[in-house]
Amino acid sequence: MELAEAAEKAPPPPSGRRERKKAETKQRIVDAASALFWTKGYDATSIQDIAEAADFAPGTLYLHFESKADIALVQFHQWMEDFIAAIESRPDGEPPDEMLAATLFALSDAGYTSSQQLRDEAGRPLPSVIMGILFTETSLELAGRIYQIMIETEQVLAGVFTRRLGYADGSLEPQIIASAFVAAWRVAVYGFANMVAAGVDPPAPDQLGTRAFGAYTKGLEGLWTREP
Repeated sequence: MELAEAAEKAPPPPSGRRERKKAETKQRIVDAASALFWTKGYDATSIQDIAEAADFAPGTLYLHFESKADIALVQFHQWMEDFIAAIESRPDGEPPDEMLAATLFALSDAGYTSSQQLRDEAGRPLPSVIMGILFTETSLELAGRIYQIMIETEQVLAGVFTRRLGYADGSLEPQIIASAFVAAWRVAVYGFANMVAAGVDPPAPDQLGTRAFGAYTKGLEGLWTREP
């Protein structure tokens, strides 16, 4: 029997194995993109660059992702989903500030600081592709999609706080808390990236997010009335 004929008649690999292989390929692409976004920047990184770094043909990338933006956003989507799931898993009655601090710490201590985590030239840990894609300022497509995801996340969180804190549907207070959560997360992301870019040794992102939310809960007036 010819090898080609035998290959055609061979049974397909089990579905579980196919899905596992597909997931591994996608993760390899995302990891390669993550490193390039940090070192070259999102806009300067091409599909060809990612393909070469991942050791795949460009066509393989397009089998799994429609565009560079989709590669960049897959991990961002996952992070936001994990963020919401972690918030919803916190104990009933826990104050929002403690809820946020525990959630940010849990995510920083989980898969987002594992083998996927990058390090800068000084050996300091850098969050993965999320930081790299959010630090770009020129991709309007990416910025728009990121904003949409943040708004969707904020609305989900508002629903969580409406239920958790016993507010009536449509109340403004849960929306304010949810907005502060998303804003604190954004400060953690951009603050960390800006500190790294400025050569400053930053605290961990979860510490930055907790600090930002603390400023919101105490009121912002002290930020512009402080003594010089």
